[in-house]
Amino acid sequence: MFLNNKFSLWLLLFLSVIIYFLIGFYIVREEFFILIISFIFLFIFQLYFLKQKINLRSVFILGIVFRLSLIISIPELSQDFSRFIWDGSIQILGVNPYLYKPETLINLVQFPLSDFLYSKMGNLSAMNFSNYPPISQYVYYISGYFNNGEIIKPLITIRVVYLISEIFLFFGLKNLLIKLKKNPLLTGWYFLNPMIIIETIGNLHGEILMILFLIFSFYYLFEKKIFLSSFFMSLSIATKLLPILIVPIFFNYIGLRKFVKFISYLLLFSFLIWFPLIEKEVILNFLNTIYLWFNSFEFNASLYYIIRFLGFKIFGYNLIKTISLFTPFIIVMLICFFTFYKTNNKKSILLKNILLVYSIYFFISTTVHPWYIVNLVILAIITGYLYPIIWSFTSLLSYSAYKNSGFEEEPLLIFIEYLIVYLVFIYEFKKKPLLKHIHKTNFSFIKIPPFSSG
Repeated sequence: MFLNNKFSLWLLLFLSVIIYFLIGFYIVREEFFILIISFIFLFIFQLYFLKQKINLRSVFILGIVFRLSLIISIPELSQDFSRFIWDGSIQILGVNPYLYKPETLINLVQFPLSDFLYSKMGNLSAMNFSNYPPISQYVYYISGYFNNGEIIKPLITIRVVYLISEIFLFFGLKNLLIKLKKNPLLTGWYFLNPMIIIETIGNLHGEILMILFLIFSFYYLFEKKIFLSSFFMSLSIATKLLPILIVPIFFNYIGLRKFVKFISYLLLFSFLIWFPLIEKEVILNFLNTIYLWFNSFEFNASLYYIIRFLGFKIFGYNLIKTISLFTPFIIVMLICFFTFYKTNNKKSILLKNILLVYSIYFFISTTVHPWYIVNLVILAIITGYLYPIIWSFTSLLSYSAYKNSGFEEEPLLIFIEYLIVYLVFIYEFKKKPLLKHIHKTNFSFIKIPPFSSG
């Protein structure tokens, strides 16, 4: 067969690089058909490549090549990068990004690219305070130093930070898999995942750093090194707030005494990280902006859209304001259930329950962008579940909402996205995880070097 020879593999590899280049430089998000066909090809190549007789070095090199193909591109699929560089640039001027909205500053301060960045970020971002935690802000601050009027320089700065982070993440994930007695080649399901490559290195979303710190927090937690685990967890939370949800679940695994130490260290490190940017008014602004995600923003949701539909039918209006009042209580009850009712005394059970908490949180969320699924992909790899990897592809159907005429979601495509995810999710939790059945490669020839935690 044609696909069973080296020539076909190199041809597919070459075509994949070309497609990444086209997505990075030419394909815009309004060209949904072209975009989704491109992603289908990239996902098929990932599956095909990972089923060959490969080694970790080839996975690493190929993942780096794909990422480097995007290094000098200006994101076409997301406008968030403009807010990132805006926040970094105003910090260079001594302005706290949590205190002033872009629409307030645009006529008060001037810096290179200020008008361009303001016009690109869109009304939603311009009208709100920044909601990116300190570690993300420090990365943006670095990029601000390179904003001399050429947009590509701050973009490359952020990408270099993320690319270095990806390298550490690759080896950190490999070592965590070895510790969990799983094959490190499973790293390829993250490192070669097209959605992850495009949404992180391509579109500059900071989930890379959050996951990097989370992986090291897990590793040192399993080593019972509470000090280091809490340190990396504080960094993860200070990059994106999401890991706050899973901290209580550590309670059963490490016991009361060590958990108290963990929380104490976590609070201390968090104070040191957040202190430079925190003022009284900042806390209120930040919390108000976070609350907007629950009571104002809607995108690519699943269960919430069903409730919203029923609300329109029964009450005749959107129930998002009412639902947002109950959502925090649902989340708290969910965390309490997995903390106190579920037994998390084994690594496998702990990680499975963390995956469930994250999954249910996204199932009930009002907003689920594709890059949010990065968290689940990592947990899928270390737990053996397939549905997050499938979701990383189906979530890209949400790009159908962007049209030349404006923004309008496609209910049928959202239904297809979640139907596939829920069917696999239900099957895996009723029957068995499927990732190892997809990843059927003869690994017997691979020699894994001994790993030392020192």
